[in-house]
Amino acid sequence: MSTKNKKPCNSINYRVFCGVGENYFQTDIYEDYLENYKSKSGATQTITPRELEVLQLIIEEKTTSEIAAILKLSIYTVEGYRKNLLLKTGATNVVGLIKYAIKINLM
Repeated sequence: MSTKNKKPCNSINYRVFCGVGENYFQTDIYEDYLENYKSKSGATQTITPRELEVLQLIIEEKTTSEIAAILKLSIYTVEGYRKNLLLKTGATNVVGLIKYAIKINLM
């Protein structure tokens, strides 16, 4: 069903199209919701071998560009691995990733 002719009613967390009752969550809010749901439901996310390689290079203080060159990947792919590592470990920055690496005896 097209939303082209529907009148949007804005809200802080989501958008409801008036007269229809359909909810359309903003992408970033929806992703946060899913991540919180997964962490509260006890779902575990394993870190892939490639993500561990990227984590090891982060620990070695390599930049995203250097990691991309070493692993023969695009910078955007490395950024994706960094993002996944942050999500999976619950870290908010590189220091958090290093603390996680210490916890799993990667260092």
